[in-house]
Amino acid sequence: MDSVCWLNEKGRPNDELHVLNSILPNLNSVVSSQQKSLVFYYLANSYFELHKRDSAIKYHLIAIPLLEQNKDTIFLANSYYRLSHDQLIQGKYKKALSNIKLATQYFSLLKDTVGIIRSITWNAIIFHDTQEYLLGIEYGLKAYNLTKNTRLNNADMELRALNAIAINYDDKGDTQKAIDYHLKAIRLKHKLSDTLLIAPTYNNIGNSLMKQGNYQSATKYFIKNLNINKLQNNQYGLATVYTNLGTIAYLSHRWKEARSYLDQAEKISFIIQDAEKIQDILYQQYEFNRTSGHPSKAIEYLSSFYHVKDSLLNIEKIHALKELETKYKIKEKENELAKQSEIIAKQRLSHQNDILLISGLILLLILFLLLGYMYRNRLKKYQLLELHKRELTFKKAQLHAIIDTEEKERSRFASDLHDSFGQTISILKMNIDSAQNKSSNIVQINKLYNESKDILNGMYNELRAICFNLMPANLLQHDLIEAISEFARRINSTGKLQIEVKYFGLKYRIDPLHKLSIYRITQEWVNNILKYGSPKLVIIQLTADQNELTVTIEDDGPGFDVTLLNNSKGNGWKNINSRAKLINATVDVDSTPDIMGNILVLNVSLASSLESPDI
Repeated sequence: MDSVCWLNEKGRPNDELHVLNSILPNLNSVVSSQQKSLVFYYLANSYFELHKRDSAIKYHLIAIPLLEQNKDTIFLANSYYRLSHDQLIQGKYKKALSNIKLATQYFSLLKDTVGIIRSITWNAIIFHDTQEYLLGIEYGLKAYNLTKNTRLNNADMELRALNAIAINYDDKGDTQKAIDYHLKAIRLKHKLSDTLLIAPTYNNIGNSLMKQGNYQSATKYFIKNLNINKLQNNQYGLATVYTNLGTIAYLSHRWKEARSYLDQAEKISFIIQDAEKIQDILYQQYEFNRTSGHPSKAIEYLSSFYHVKDSLLNIEKIHALKELETKYKIKEKENELAKQSEIIAKQRLSHQNDILLISGLILLLILFLLLGYMYRNRLKKYQLLELHKRELTFKKAQLHAIIDTEEKERSRFASDLHDSFGQTISILKMNIDSAQNKSSNIVQINKLYNESKDILNGMYNELRAICFNLMPANLLQHDLIEAISEFARRINSTGKLQIEVKYFGLKYRIDPLHKLSIYRITQEWVNNILKYGSPKLVIIQLTADQNELTVTIEDDGPGFDVTLLNNSKGNGWKNINSRAKLINATVDVDSTPDIMGNILVLNVSLASSLESPDI
């Protein structure tokens, strides 16, 4: 059952808020109890979209008793979920935890798997903010396992769960575990409903790498996050990533660059008035000025930092006062609505025009939502049609690439045989004819014999090389690791490049089709590295369990624009994708122009490709 959640809808909160507020004065006389509860529910959601937390909480607290009275389980589940979200942002941890438990119970009654996963993931985030990291990891893993055991295959939910696990590991002090889970999340990028959802993962993995002292790799991920935040105009995200980039800069003694980043972060933090961000940037400004030799400026920032920190210590008291004020206003509003109900009851006959107007507004709102739904369905069908067209075009290009590759292989094989063996066979024949000549003495015959033997040895070595290129013997007789290792040794012997081969967990033999496809993809990508890059080291790593094999090929050459691969006129990248699609594998390349280091990740499902234990 799909979850009805305003959070994922693309609406216009200001427009909806205007219509809903116009209904409020005459609410009791013109709508049923169920309709009234939905008006308050959508009011709360509209205020949520506008980041007005107090108003959102106020109307959720009005809507929830009415929803419970009408047994609107779907809306109750989402209302408790949203209420918990607002309360966590305000630092009301106990209430946030209590309400997310209620949301989980209602989603469970509805058998709404997506809602259950969202609620459990939010539990993990609450435990992270309360520094209960072990509980956070436990709930994050529970949510992640649910995404793997459901048929929904919702990559967005899987990404949220992996991020929740990772941030708990990170603040627990296990940065390597955090990085492992973030890398797993990054591999979901192309399965997401919107690839821009990967932005927080880039920032989080950058934080973990920065804690490890790996500033170069951390910067690479921070830059990716920065580009997405600029595209989305995400002010909170920009304040965060500018702070992180400034921190790396001053830790690396790049003072001018650090000042630029930290000043931008400070400006944005005070504009958005986020206390947590203000506290973070003030402390980093203090550290920057202290380490760069500006003690008086450092003391000013440290004083401001402690002032903000002391203010944050009273947040719970402030929220408690706001909560009392909210309850008072709710009670006051209820009394006002009751008085209005009495007046409306006495003047019902004289207000028929008002009733018609309000009914028209409700119908207009329903019509607006219906038109929006129809438009979204039409757009979705158009997108599916376009996707089908692109798939057909891609399949044609794949077929052309396969045929072209086979023709080139035949041509190269014929050329190798002709060039390598044509002349040597002629020379060998001449030697045999000369040895059969009666006028030849024993010395000449021995000389011809030795020359013929050397020729045959050369032909044998040449034939082995041609056969290895066509089909490595190790791949046929042994396993994938030996074939790739032999391929690496041949390249290492040239002295142009050093290749290291690592493998973990390969306990099963892979069927010939998967084995050959993985080998050819590895061979093709390494040949591309040799042809277009200038690396000194390539690391080929194979990691497997009974369900999945992951092949990563990482080099230290210069980065490039990944989009150039799809626009390339050559067949190398097309061949890699053709072979990957043949075995239902996915290929992803991570590279950034002007930054050293590239990585290709090949994920192969082994569920139907295992032969027998590799003992």
